[in-house]
Amino acid sequence: LEFKTEHELVQEWISRLPNNNIFPLELDYKSVLFLLDSGYDVKFIQQAILGIKAHFLGCAKTCRSMGGKQAHKYFSQPSVGKFESIQQHVGAGKKNKKEFSIKTADSISLKGVGKINAVCSKMKRRNSKRMSKKKYLICSDLSIKGIDMIIWYSLRWAIETWHKTMKQKYGYRDCKATSFKSVESHVKMAVGAYCLRIADTDPSSLSIADSSVLKVCRVVKKKLSQIGNLGHVERYMGQVIDKIDNKK
Repeated sequence: LEFKTEHELVQEWISRLPNNNIFPLELDYKSVLFLLDSGYDVKFIQQAILGIKAHFLGCAKTCRSMGGKQAHKYFSQPSVGKFESIQQHVGAGKKNKKEFSIKTADSISLKGVGKINAVCSKMKRRNSKRMSKKKYLICSDLSIKGIDMIIWYSLRWAIETWHKTMKQKYGYRDCKATSFKSVESHVKMAVGAYCLRIADTDPSSLSIADSSVLKVCRVVKKKLSQIGNLGHVERYMGQVIDKIDNKK
């Protein structure tokens, strides 16, 4: 069995996206933007994203080569300009107005990838005059610039809270299976249950009342008990089936 790193598995998964029916076939991947943290600032992952005609926006490591220099050295050059102070609403909540200092560099070369827009940003800490550590954001979509890159990158927090919800309420990690296929099925079932839940608070109003889908729901509910501890999801699927039966 060939060993593969997490980054190699991510690269393969991205490369197979257009053919694995996760997204609609008519999806235009040019409109898809992958948000990457610095842990995924990897050349071959970014190449895989560009390979399916999509774009990425992520946080680059300070040593990443852009414009012929390492990121921290590139933005230290006088030719890049001075920091500009900007206030912007990011994230959610009442206290979501943040003050940033940013430097921008448009259409520069990222080693091994190609042309990108880049931003060096610092955020003012709340109740302090000190600024946070510098972040170097990079984006392959040249139409996204400056503060827009910061706004998009701030959406990563919504992804983190989504994972928390999935783990606590939909049994996302409660799989004890040993085979990858079973784990993959478990994840699909959990995400499917989440999609059903958010589609409407009243399952009977979902457009899944035909007999073929009802049959699938029954099979899903049965399979859930075989691939892990998904009590919440099983009960919800049971509610979906009962309400469709009553509606019919």
